[in-house]
Amino acid sequence: MPELADWEREALAKLHAPLPTYELVPEKTALVVIDMQYLDAHPDYGLGRQAQDAGIGHLFAPYFERCAAAAANIQRLLATCREVGVEVIHVVIAPYTRDARECDKVTRLLGYRPPKGSRETDVLDELAPLDDEIVLPKITSSAFNSTPLNQILRNMERDTMIVAGVVTNGCIESTVRDGRDLGYKIAIVADGCAAQTVEAHEATLRYMARTRGNARATDDIIAELAARTAPEASRPLAPLPTGA
Repeated sequence: MPELADWEREALAKLHAPLPTYELVPEKTALVVIDMQYLDAHPDYGLGRQAQDAGIGHLFAPYFERCAAAAANIQRLLATCREVGVEVIHVVIAPYTRDARECDKVTRLLGYRPPKGSRETDVLDELAPLDDEIVLPKITSSAFNSTPLNQILRNMERDTMIVAGVVTNGCIESTVRDGRDLGYKIAIVADGCAAQTVEAHEATLRYMARTRGNARATDDIIAELAARTAPEASRPLAPLPTGA
């Protein structure tokens, strides 16, 4: 997680008590992977193709490199979550119609909605959902505003969310803000998210981690999940009482 400047740390500490580090109990937790699809997380499709056609593909190359790094960490998270029983939910930007007429006017004007059924609406191959994993199409920034995500989580009695994907200061932030307001305990995967600038990514994590959820590294999350599900025989023995 990015370091705070001294004045920021002091000011935020006076404004807000630090959030606790939320426990990641597998049977109460869901991994929500947001918008890791060909539209906005691959240089050869969607936004990447638009940038190349406009002659500015090189300017977006660092962003797509960060997407690839985030995807590698999400791959590791997926493997662990699937193994230990954390529910995996994929969220993708995907309209219900070919002309996206059900989407809001601004995003249609900006061309942010890919055609129905296009490659851009697919999750990246390396993160592809398994047969029985939930995939939720959305037409809003927040995954809560245009999908049954809240109802699904409530039905499955999942009160904790691990959130990863793109972009940090867009759909990730919108989803985390709504999730916090709905009462969920949230861990944002700091190195499993990406934004179009490093500054936007770091600024979002810095402030979200003070008031909306934890910002934690992939290794930290995997280690906790593994420890919570380790067989009893492999766990270190508790120390004997003094004088035993």
